[in-house]
Amino acid sequence: MAQCSLHAKKNEETVYSLTTNVVEEQLKKGKLQLVEKVGKSDIWRDVGVVVKESIQMPFVACKKCLKVFRFRSRDTGTTHLKKHVQMCKKTSISISKNIYPLKKEIVKSAVELVAKDMRPTSIFDGDGMRAYSQCLINAGAKYGKLDASQVLPSRNTLDKALQHAAETNRENFISLLKQVIERNGGVAMTTDLWTDSHRKQSYISCTVQFIENDTVKQCTLFCEIFRPMTKTAENIKIELISILLKYGITNDVVRKHVVFVTDQAANVKKALESFHWLPCSCHILNAILLDAFKLKPDDHESTKNTETMFKNKEIFDIECVQKLLEEVNELVTYFKQSGLASKLSTSFVKECVMRWNTKLAVLESVHKVFPEIQSLLCEKNQKDRLTNIDVMLMEDVIQFLLPFKLISEAMEDDRYPTIHGVLLWKRKLLDHCKADFNDVPVIRILKRKVTDLISNKWPDTDFHKIALFLFPKFKSMSILHPSCVEHVHNLVRRMLRREDFIMSELKTNANHCYCSEQPPAKKNKGSHDKPYAWELSEYVDLPSDHDNSDEVSRYIAADFSFNDSASCQDHIGGCNVLKFWQEQKVSYPKLAKLARWILSIPASSTSSESVFSCTGRVNEEQRNQLSPDSIDGIVFLNSVFKTKGH
Repeated sequence: MAQCSLHAKKNEETVYSLTTNVVEEQLKKGKLQLVEKVGKSDIWRDVGVVVKESIQMPFVACKKCLKVFRFRSRDTGTTHLKKHVQMCKKTSISISKNIYPLKKEIVKSAVELVAKDMRPTSIFDGDGMRAYSQCLINAGAKYGKLDASQVLPSRNTLDKALQHAAETNRENFISLLKQVIERNGGVAMTTDLWTDSHRKQSYISCTVQFIENDTVKQCTLFCEIFRPMTKTAENIKIELISILLKYGITNDVVRKHVVFVTDQAANVKKALESFHWLPCSCHILNAILLDAFKLKPDDHESTKNTETMFKNKEIFDIECVQKLLEEVNELVTYFKQSGLASKLSTSFVKECVMRWNTKLAVLESVHKVFPEIQSLLCEKNQKDRLTNIDVMLMEDVIQFLLPFKLISEAMEDDRYPTIHGVLLWKRKLLDHCKADFNDVPVIRILKRKVTDLISNKWPDTDFHKIALFLFPKFKSMSILHPSCVEHVHNLVRRMLRREDFIMSELKTNANHCYCSEQPPAKKNKGSHDKPYAWELSEYVDLPSDHDNSDEVSRYIAADFSFNDSASCQDHIGGCNVLKFWQEQKVSYPKLAKLARWILSIPASSTSSESVFSCTGRVNEEQRNQLSPDSIDGIVFLNSVFKTKGH
């Protein structure tokens, strides 16, 4: 192991000894590649990371001019990169005064394209359009002036080329997928059904998520027409398995090496009951919060017991929140219909009955411009529209719901693994819902309702427990009951004894198993600067002593050091868990392999919803002549190009 470490260090020193001129030359010759860097800073839109054979080098380069800079995230700032990008943009704008007449001519031609073909102006913002335009410019530079009709493809030619490209890329992707299953033990999939609004045609989609090196990769496997007339569980299962089999993914592979994540629709859940299945945590949270704001059908009926007065008070308080939402929505409607909304500094959000987060969004949008609303209504002598809007209650509800929004957004993030944070986030929300002396009555009631709903509706599955165990900062699983912790340890040991990690004994619907006593929270310097969902320092491991007889025991006993570097700020708990297991694959080969599978499972199934958003844009009413194969090909290639871009 020491020799490997020495060899890795020597390779790193060799790479870092390269000059930026040498790296730039190799980059231009194609010996090195420039890839996207995922980060919060806007600088990474214009600057990429230099890699060699998928291994990141300590260099970055400008995407426009390919100028190379040394860069290490832990000790190099981005100020010099920002200065270069600003200068590069200015230079590209004023390369030559002679280009201005040409650009004027191109703009005129673009206007004609938009007007004649009825295309949106945003068509010129896409990467695909820019690449296509560059291809035409290069062709003109190479062959001289050409007749466009001789160069541009016809619709039929393009349709055939599109399907051929999709077929070729899908074959390559399926080949990669089989290698990933062999290397990692398995992958995760999401699936869903959708019906378009104009042709009323039903579609079934499937996305795949897996780990490659220390990166999460996601791709749409297919989005095809759902042929059966009814969406019964049996029909969904048959259709899904038959399409997967068409692409070489057998029923046996699905049973042993795939974990599905979907919403809790009864037909989908029933269809996947013979496979490994997990409920989408975001859908669970959505159902919990929708229920929290509802009144039960019998809540208005009088009861003849000692709790009548208390129950009536609870009903009244929940009705106050419902009334507040109704009044706010009516206010939003009035502002939009009267044209007053255009005079506000920010626009309103409209509530969607089926999504709890729109309740928060509409309240936030109104609260943000409330002084402006008051001023405009005073001018119109319409201030009575605010009579029933309790601003203090609105602020309390916003503060109560905000943590749910932040954690929901974190669970939907597909750039990083998320499953290992689910139990921690669940615990964090339970802690948020603990009664506080300063709570107003309605918030106290909401907290109690949400606590009960989380305990009853949000299962602690074995997959989530194993994922938490594979999170090195929290491997002691102190938030779980000791008997549950021991169960997870034994379960992982049994899985590691099997080469293919067959997990028939894993439970996907377990009972609440949190530890009743939580260790005192640790004070983490600078923790207030971290995003709410990422700050989990109160649950970090305490030192422990364990037997070293096997890989699991050695991992439990190991004392890993973590520094909250800038490169880890975007990761849950300030720990890049994929990088950790990439570095530990020699010391813990079996656990590292298991981690690559388990951590590929997303916390939510939002990727399937994204597929249908993409399909809706492709299959809009103005383009309803596209064949199903073309639609599937476009959606698939779109995800492939995005994956390659990352």
